[in-house]
Amino acid sequence: MILPLATSASWHRSHRYPPGVKVFISWSGEPSRSIARALDGWLESVVQHVDAWMSDADIGSGQRWNEAISKSLDETDFGIVCVMSTAIEN
Repeated sequence: MILPLATSASWHRSHRYPPGVKVFISWSGEPSRSIARALDGWLESVVQHVDAWMSDADIGSGQRWNEAISKSLDETDFGIVCVMSTAIEN
């Protein structure tokens, strides 16, 4: 079956594959933010059925960040924390 490009991704998510595993990616500070961004893109392109969520990419302009983070945490299956040793020491 050939689907139009606009609907093919949503069709695959709802009909062909089981729902994705939701992964919350947390970061603190600039070095770990860059790592989290790379991990976000890598996870969704390499691991099937992963729906990664990262505040930097998934909170829209004007959206209340605390509500968006809380909702994502409620819906998540796994979490990944990206933090540098310097952040822990401080």
